[in-house]
Amino acid sequence: METFFKRHILPVKLFTAILYRDDMWLDKAKKILVKHYGSIDLYTDAVSFRETDYYRKEMGDDLKKVWYSFSDLIKPDSLANIKCQTHEIEESLKVESEQSGRVVNIDPGYIELSKIVLASLKNFSHRIYIGKGVFHEVTMIYKDKQFQELLWTYPDYKSKRMKDFFEQVRQKYYVSTKIN
Repeated sequence: METFFKRHILPVKLFTAILYRDDMWLDKAKKILVKHYGSIDLYTDAVSFRETDYYRKEMGDDLKKVWYSFSDLIKPDSLANIKCQTHEIEESLKVESEQSGRVVNIDPGYIELSKIVLASLKNFSHRIYIGKGVFHEVTMIYKDKQFQELLWTYPDYKSKRMKDFFEQVRQKYYVSTKIN
């Protein structure tokens, strides 16, 4: 017997974190992302990425990272498709660059009022398989009027700078859900 639950699921606010070395490839990735997901309403300045050497062999040294928040809201269950699309963007730019490794690494996620969710192609104990080779994780929760990290929250997400950015994104999301 099939049961369907009739619940109103609110849309969520998409963001991406982009790791890169060369501004030219960041600009190309940004244009593609805007074409797919709409205009960018908030963003961070680029910061040096030194949290891990995981990407060094493939992408080189002197990596930088930026975050973009998009104006258009998405359905939460579309994040797996978006992760697949961002992976395709990475691969297409790699082919265009004629380099052996990726020139950008694009990690999508979303914010809703109570949490930040990230998509990954890698499984781990705290991640849940969603389908299409994609896993989701709650990476921060909103409690006591602030984002709070969890045991597995990436170091670059834990900084005051990033928590302030995510608070701005959350506030934009809050306003947009009140209007709609």
